[in-house]
Amino acid sequence: MSSVPCNLPKVLWISVIMLLITCGEKKGGNHPPRIDMVRINPEVIHTLDRVILNPVVSDPDGDEVTISYQWRLNGSPILTAKSSTLSVELRKGDRIEVELTPDDGKTKGKIYRVGPLIVKNSPPQIIEYTLSPINLTSDTTLALSVKTEDIDGDRVEVTVDWELNGNIVDDLKNHYQISPPNFRRGDKIVCILTATDGEDFHRVRSTEIEVKNAPPKFVDFNSAYQNGKITVQVTGSDPDGDPIILELVSGPATTKIDRKNLRLTWEVPETLRDAYTDTLLLKLSDPFGGNSEVKLPITISY
Repeated sequence: MSSVPCNLPKVLWISVIMLLITCGEKKGGNHPPRIDMVRINPEVIHTLDRVILNPVVSDPDGDEVTISYQWRLNGSPILTAKSSTLSVELRKGDRIEVELTPDDGKTKGKIYRVGPLIVKNSPPQIIEYTLSPINLTSDTTLALSVKTEDIDGDRVEVTVDWELNGNIVDDLKNHYQISPPNFRRGDKIVCILTATDGEDFHRVRSTEIEVKNAPPKFVDFNSAYQNGKITVQVTGSDPDGDPIILELVSGPATTKIDRKNLRLTWEVPETLRDAYTDTLLLKLSDPFGGNSEVKLPITISY
């Protein structure tokens, strides 16, 4: 390049500089933009997902770059998809492809191809389960119910495991009901549910259920009347095997109670021995706060 004399007029000097710059631009020309990489979100695509592309672009001339998108689903163009986001109904096994073309308004860059992206299997879901009753006692059956769904429409199988005091009980596998004597007061029970569609699974562990004390129960009554004296023998049982005692809540004031042997006796006044009616309110109790009550009518007539 020839040198420019230093003694040129300022206007001519500026003109020469502009001429040199203009010639330089024409010589280099516009450079096309390019797509350096594309981030795909999510990385693993399932049926209900939206697919979002985050391209990284560059332009040697610093021009603003726009991108056009051509999406294809199973080889067919998706005419409604024009942006970086694909929001269409997808199915397991679908193939997604997309072509990205950068444009700086002067020149289009090289097409960047993504895919094929395969829509993967969606694991089944345990959407609801119930264990009842909540307040479990050792004389009650614990029942399980489960609801599942699979957005791919796959068949779902559920495996049920019962953990008793930290140990899996093999004999109770896949039982939807468990009853005594499989558990007793103080035991801690956890239900483990596993739903599978043959490819993926979803597992849920229930909150721990502690077996509560069961109250004693009245089983039978035998009463006898002889020589003006009434005797009532009570038969009771306790599901936990606890010792039980008998109490008289209300009844004749003269009643004598054998609390441990569950027996009551009392004298009937002579004036009432030909026709006597009364009602006893009895209670059975165990040492752990369990109790039950019953009303027992007593009638003597001739």
